[in-house]
Amino acid sequence: MNEVALAATVHDPSGRFLPFIQKYIAGIASLFPNKAIAVTSQTNPNVKEILNNNGVRLIQTRENEIGSSRRMSVKLALEFKCNHILYCDFDRMLHWVASYQHELESTLIKIQTFDYFIIGRTKRAFETHPLVQKETERITNHVFQMNIGRPFDVTSGTSAMSKKAAEVILNHSIALSNATDTEWPVIVSRLFSDKIGYVEVEGMEFETPDFFQDEIAESGSYEKWMENLSSDLGNWKERLKLSYESVEAMVPFLERSES
Repeated sequence: MNEVALAATVHDPSGRFLPFIQKYIAGIASLFPNKAIAVTSQTNPNVKEILNNNGVRLIQTRENEIGSSRRMSVKLALEFKCNHILYCDFDRMLHWVASYQHELESTLIKIQTFDYFIIGRTKRAFETHPLVQKETERITNHVFQMNIGRPFDVTSGTSAMSKKAAEVILNHSIALSNATDTEWPVIVSRLFSDKIGYVEVEGMEFETPDFFQDEIAESGSYEKWMENLSSDLGNWKERLKLSYESVEAMVPFLERSES
């Protein structure tokens, strides 16, 4: 039995991921013989093809349903004979394998003694993100800490779960967005198990620049490109909305445990 299966989501209409998948899919396959990815219908056909040709089990989802897509990938991963599932947004997984594979390997060992395992960012890795993301995620992490009682960085989009915990999550999770980052650990901790683990890793540094080198060049510098991300009002609106949704997603399960 392979101990850990990979669950992930992909939305890549322009094929930005393709060179990275070609280069690092063998490394991912060596760590995860079992891989399940929910891929959007808009994703570039060449991306779907290379994933399919490298043993990834795919299921099609829609672009604006990340919460549902995450659940679909976990459900698909449950079909494998495995003890644990690691969920990771696929762009983050590509970066992690490319930059910190040994760290990923050691993390896979750590997760296997917990029912839920939150993979957060080191202080350095967190600080690599744009201001709009850091400031709003600090709010989410603070509220999560107030209710869980431990200072976790829960908003990296990466976590692991035992097979039984995954089943419990699928029975109760309804979050439509990345708010599953807070919803899932609260579901497990309040309804199933207190075996919650945590680690901070360098590999969860800001991965997006890997796939936007042309845009960075057009901006004139990396610093200017990062500044533009945090001066866009739409990005603030989107990130603040996600922070609200992430807090809201915890409420039903926190209230249930208090009643």
